[in-house]
Amino acid sequence: MIVVSGAKSGDFNHLRNRAEEILRGLPKREGGAIDELENALEELHIHQVEIEFQNDELARTQQALEEANKRFYSLYREAPLGSVILDEVGRIRQVNQRFTELVSVDERELMGAAFADLLSSEDAHVFRARYKAFFKRPNGKSIQVEFGRRSEGFRFAVLEAVAFDFSQGDEEAQKELLVTVVDITKRINAERREQHIKRVLESIRNVNHVLFREKNPQTLIQEVCHCLTEKLGYHNAWIASFNGA
Repeated sequence: MIVVSGAKSGDFNHLRNRAEEILRGLPKREGGAIDELENALEELHIHQVEIEFQNDELARTQQALEEANKRFYSLYREAPLGSVILDEVGRIRQVNQRFTELVSVDERELMGAAFADLLSSEDAHVFRARYKAFFKRPNGKSIQVEFGRRSEGFRFAVLEAVAFDFSQGDEEAQKELLVTVVDITKRINAERREQHIKRVLESIRNVNHVLFREKNPQTLIQEVCHCLTEKLGYHNAWIASFNGA
């Protein structure tokens, strides 16, 4: 709450009472002094009203700011999108509820932890290498990452960010990065399934070509195995040939 020093109503009432006592104790012939004191009392009263108005306005402004802060904090905490605030070296300063749900880690464990430690070993190395540039100029940039801890189907995400500078000329003040974490696990899994199906269909097509072209049984088996291992990514493939006799 904002308080204006020296603007208490009781202080003005006390001064007014003192002034009125002085007025009553002055001889009648000192009319000029009485007029001056009455004018001073009037000015004092006007000043008191002005200060009270200012205090009321400041109180309303303070209340509006507090309500706006509460709304912002509530929106941040309960947003359906994961959010995390990082400092300039990538340590976690704050997280919202959705982010803790995505990574299945308690908020207290996340505070002060390195964000890169949540990622897979390969992506952690890439994130650390790119973070300095990402922190300085995040606008228009995004980073796709794979999290090391897989919980409830969450694994892949895209990171986008906005930088906040609260320094206001203070070199010691903290600069922070608000990072949104968009879960793209379903999309990545769907893309991988689609790619796998395409490889399977292509392998079947190639095997059919081999069956149509090759007459030598031994060569046929070798080429079919090669088609399956090359396109589907298997290390080995076994095919048995049965004599119908």
